[in-house]
Amino acid sequence: QVKKKARQAKITRSSRAGLQFSVSRIDRLLRKGQFADRIGAGAPVYMIVDIAGEVAARSKKRRISPRHLQLAIHRMAGEPSREGLPCSCPC
Repeated sequence: QVKKKARQAKITRSSRAGLQFSVSRIDRLLRKGQFADRIGAGAPVYMIVDIAGEVAARSKKRRISPRHLQLAIHRMAGEPSREGLPCSCPC
């Protein structure tokens, strides 16, 4: 008899990065938006953290809080250049 290998549980990119928002969804929307010919694997995470850093700097804070991430995602959803990107806040 041939033993079948047990499948490992799938690990999402969000859990690998230790984040709560959907990295795959943002990646998919970046690719769908035709912003560039090629998009790196870390681009969705970097983009959100970069915008959250700007929000934190505007608040005169040095650390990015969950609130800054929420505001960054909300801000991205409102910009026409990033049309269709998700807004996870309860608005």
